[in-house]
Amino acid sequence: AHALLTQAITRAEPVMVLEHKRLYDTTGPLAGDGLPWGRARVVRAGRDATLLAVAGQVAPALDAAERLSAQGIEVEVVDPRTLNPLDLETLTASLARTGRLAITDEDRCAAEIVAGRLAEAAFALLQAPPCLICPAPGPVPFAPGLEDAWVPDAPRIAEALRRLCTDG
Repeated sequence: AHALLTQAITRAEPVMVLEHKRLYDTTGPLAGDGLPWGRARVVRAGRDATLLAVAGQVAPALDAAERLSAQGIEVEVVDPRTLNPLDLETLTASLARTGRLAITDEDRCAAEIVAGRLAEAAFALLQAPPCLICPAPGPVPFAPGLEDAWVPDAPRIAEALRRLCTDG
């Protein structure tokens, strides 16, 4: 988040940054990731499925990937970092390795758009339909407990990926 915000501030064109409140309490080094604007980051390598995890979904995606690794399913987790531009080159290369795509995001609309763009760019690489791991359409619950149940968590992500890799 820090590296992207720093890059956004220095860009000549207008940039819209959408903060993710679940990242507010995270800590860690503030060094940049060294990636240029618009380049996705492969957070974890895998061979069985590509999991595109947006913003606050990266941590539960990594947790889900580790859970599945213990069962012999290796998931490649990719953080797109930006959705526009979308790094189709990195994502297509990942799909070429795995053949399966899942997207976890709290914004179903954005996930559907990204899935469509990837299906259009790399349809021949897909061995199964893209899997969206997103909340049900509707308003975001305000109560913290309800919101926690609404947002995809590691067990829900892992179960969807298990089905994608075994049924798809």
